[in-house]
Amino acid sequence: MESARAVLVFSAAALAAAAQEAASPPDAPARASRRGSSEPLREEDPVRALERARRTPGASLFEPGADYAGFRARVTDQDRTGVFFKVRADTTNVRFLRVGDVVGFKPAGPVRGRRPCRGVVADSEKEGFLVLRVETAVPCLGSGARRLRLGSMLDLVSTDLDRRVQEAARARERLLSRREDFLEQLNGINRFLWSYDQQRVVVAGEYDARIMDLEREKRRALDGLVSRKRDSIRLQGELGRRFDLLDRDLDFHRIDGGGRGAAGPDPAPGAAPRGPRALAGDAFFGISD
Repeated sequence: MESARAVLVFSAAALAAAAQEAASPPDAPARASRRGSSEPLREEDPVRALERARRTPGASLFEPGADYAGFRARVTDQDRTGVFFKVRADTTNVRFLRVGDVVGFKPAGPVRGRRPCRGVVADSEKEGFLVLRVETAVPCLGSGARRLRLGSMLDLVSTDLDRRVQEAARARERLLSRREDFLEQLNGINRFLWSYDQQRVVVAGEYDARIMDLEREKRRALDGLVSRKRDSIRLQGELGRRFDLLDRDLDFHRIDGGGRGAAGPDPAPGAAPRGPRALAGDAFFGISD
């Protein structure tokens, strides 16, 4: 008995745990583990989130195979003549209708065989309200009826609405593309602003390194100028000394112009006789007395 009772208790506990696990959402353990972890949650990139949302089935509001021409509305107001009446549609797509678009309408219900009446859009509002102007009311209301009862439901159809919805879907695709471009630009700006301090340090370090290189080149250039100046001073002194020696040698080898030439005048009376060396020179040059 005790073993059977223990088995029953264990089975009841297992069933309760299984029921609790089935009732909890699939990502509950993941959320619990994230809550217990000290690592902060990272936000998803908006561009990637948009791409993921567009790839998700059913994320687009426009369905190409759907019929957007037909909708149902309730009569909310009507003028005294019954020409103009206001309805509230069950869809906000009626805001795409423009003044002059044709709308067919007839009372909603199981009655078949009635052709829809013809109306023209006089005004459309964003909240789903639509003002119509009745052109023909005989096909759907009969020859004796001129007014619609307030609160009555109508089935409306408009091919212009289907065309307007398709145009709005294409415009929405273009806007989504522009939004993605703006998000990419915004993400780039946000990343720059977030890493501004780091980039500032990196750029300042690069220019500091360049400045240090220029300082070293400047010191090497100035040291070269000082060494060249020192060598120039020594060379200047050496050249000046040699220039002075050259001037002394030139002074030493200077020849005076006091000698008598071959065709010169005769010696003055009482002059000293010429020596044998001078006579030998005269004989060499063919000079005779």
